[in-house]
Amino acid sequence: MAKRYTRKELKRPDEFLTFWQHVYEVLRGSGRPIVIGLVIAVVAIGSTMAWSSRHERTESDASRALSRAMKIYSAELVPDDEAARRATEEDEIPRFKTAEERRKATLAALDETLAKFKDSGTTLDVEMVRAGVLLDGEKYDDAIKAYGDFLSRTDADHRLRFLAREGRGYAFEGKGQLDLALDEFRKLEMEGELYKARAQYHQARLLEKKGDAAGAEKMYKAILEKFPTTDLRDEIGNRLAALENR
Repeated sequence: MAKRYTRKELKRPDEFLTFWQHVYEVLRGSGRPIVIGLVIAVVAIGSTMAWSSRHERTESDASRALSRAMKIYSAELVPDDEAARRATEEDEIPRFKTAEERRKATLAALDETLAKFKDSGTTLDVEMVRAGVLLDGEKYDDAIKAYGDFLSRTDADHRLRFLAREGRGYAFEGKGQLDLALDEFRKLEMEGELYKARAQYHQARLLEKKGDAAGAEKMYKAILEKFPTTDLRDEIGNRLAALENR
């Protein structure tokens, strides 16, 4: 995973949002699936609103707990004990030598947040981030269950449903269950017009992975025709070029 950067304790909603935007960009540039980055970006909006509104102390505290958990996850790995101690003293975020240690600490912080603020409006946000961390750690069965639980508990209007659907598709793909992944990405189309191009891109990508080059090529071209301004245009162009050069 790409290097991450420390931040001092965040005190204002605009600083909070800027932090998450930064983490999203770092993760996006890492070359990994960007599900986690998208979770962070979207959750930041909801959490910032909860933080700034201050209707209830519980919501503010829950948002702070979620923020801290994700700062743990975005902290750089530090092999040297003394350097880790200094970094932790600087921002009160623990440092770890391995990604697995950091991931376990993040999950522990998220689980603690869920237990402490189980009635908070932030609970679903925390659950989505937790599912994303499981996915990132290749805990595919656990991620599939976590995303499935989220989908079963939310209605069609919830702002994070598309991330749960996409994350579940990635988890099935990680297990090599491509038909189940395809089904999830087809369902992603039903989460709203905004996600149709992305959902169809995933379907084309999986057709390619299954060996159906003709079907993938046809779908890639259809996406460009239907959604000419999609931000996936360059990626689709690269995939079409690779298919043509086979």
